[in-house]
Amino acid sequence: MRKQSFQGFFKEGTRYFNGTDEVLLRNIDAAIDLSQLTRTSLGPNGMKKIVKNHFGKLYVTGDAATILKEAEVQHPAAKMLVSASQMQAEQIGDGTNFVLVFAGECLSRAAELVRAGISTKDIVEGYQEALKKALEILPSLTVKDSVNLKDQKEVEMALKTSLSSHQFLDADKLAELVAQACINANQNDKVKFSVDNVRVAKALGGSVNDSFVVKGFVVQREVMGTIRKMENCNLAVYATSFDLPESDTKMQTVFKSGEEMTNYGLSQEQRMNEIVKSIAEKGVNVVVCQSKITELAMHYLEQYKIMALQLPSNWDIKRLCRAVKAIPLLRIAAPTEEEIGHCPLVEVREVGSTPLVTFQADGGVSTIVIRGATPNIIEDVERSIDDAVNTYLVMTEYPQLVAGAGACEMELSTQVAKWADTRPGMDQYGARKFAEALEIVPKTIAENSGLKIADFMAKLRAAHNKGEKNAGVDVLELQVNDAVKMGVYDVLHVKEWAMKFAVEVVVTLLRVDQICMAKPASGPAPRAPEARDID
Repeated sequence: MRKQSFQGFFKEGTRYFNGTDEVLLRNIDAAIDLSQLTRTSLGPNGMKKIVKNHFGKLYVTGDAATILKEAEVQHPAAKMLVSASQMQAEQIGDGTNFVLVFAGECLSRAAELVRAGISTKDIVEGYQEALKKALEILPSLTVKDSVNLKDQKEVEMALKTSLSSHQFLDADKLAELVAQACINANQNDKVKFSVDNVRVAKALGGSVNDSFVVKGFVVQREVMGTIRKMENCNLAVYATSFDLPESDTKMQTVFKSGEEMTNYGLSQEQRMNEIVKSIAEKGVNVVVCQSKITELAMHYLEQYKIMALQLPSNWDIKRLCRAVKAIPLLRIAAPTEEEIGHCPLVEVREVGSTPLVTFQADGGVSTIVIRGATPNIIEDVERSIDDAVNTYLVMTEYPQLVAGAGACEMELSTQVAKWADTRPGMDQYGARKFAEALEIVPKTIAENSGLKIADFMAKLRAAHNKGEKNAGVDVLELQVNDAVKMGVYDVLHVKEWAMKFAVEVVVTLLRVDQICMAKPASGPAPRAPEARDID
């Protein structure tokens, strides 16, 4: 009797794959192809990609996390690489492209060993041991043990590398803005720094160099009335509409005469007048509401010289309350002293053709107003600023810096390779390939800068073998140079976690030997366009 194949165990339509060529090497090829997609975006001279998502929105960016998120990768092995990159983005906020490029190179080197007949068990063991050794060596490569997070120049220096990877030409200006905003938002040493305290407002027009920082909260809105500027402000924030309170029960009002109807209208006006008057008597001169402000309310607010603004976003209401130290109210009534927020100035500023309402306050919230010629430029700058703010957050807990420009990876590669040569077992081949894979970072930076790879990498290896630990890629002079003298630094914690995530996904993929893919679930057949009109 003929032996039944695996295919007979599964439902009809299920796809089944096994074997080294059909599963392992195919998975490796898919992951390598994905890493090649973002590899050209690594470094200061990295290229940008145009991505159009399923909603038709256009992205022009070199940010690996955005490219992968909007491209919607479907291959199961490549998806694992995307997940590792997303975890790096969520936990650390930077280094997503490093995870992809390094993991892709590790898999490429592993494929060479698989084809040479080395067992995947030995490759996995070699990679894991090499990772442990690399993490042991990494702290010894620290060039700066701490950063003064209140010093503008030191923070700029630390953030510049993160910004240079996507905004090389404007990195100096953006580093200055982000450093200023982060320091303003990190005044209280007893409270942990929150990335939510550094906000971004977009104003189309001008150039990136026209961007500026506001100490306080800025929102892209227009005020409701005619008052556009108010000094020495006392704010009442309402998380509801500014209207007369209504009963929850349904009721009807019956008028027996025209006089009764007139008196009813007058009583409505009188009640609103009393409410606005009681608010004004508390010294409130700025009112912010989450929902609508009625015309009747607007009339009396103008009469009592109170500035009015509507903020529909619940998040914006919370951020404003944090900035001005107010408490949001759920009823339209006069606030108590504890519920009133304070700030020296509220005004509407026209930046280009964009109206921005500015709340200048010392409540620990800063806003960077980004200028740019197109919405795509502004969005790309915003993503770079998010990376830099996350880098500042990491530095509040792990302030150690290592040499950038590929110097740290090259030195790790040199030391791990020497250690791999001393290994007695078969895992030495995996460890050696791990060391070679680390060279992909300086190699890619040099390649994207237009250097001749063979000559340059030979010079860089020679420099590290001589003991020049901080020798890296000088993208301006196109030569080997000391990264510390160039002022190029990376955060040690970012490198540490990026290597961990990359090796974890590589090891997982190397241990896969079979794939079973069930037939996708199919929903009900779509109705014909004319179906609704047919009786």
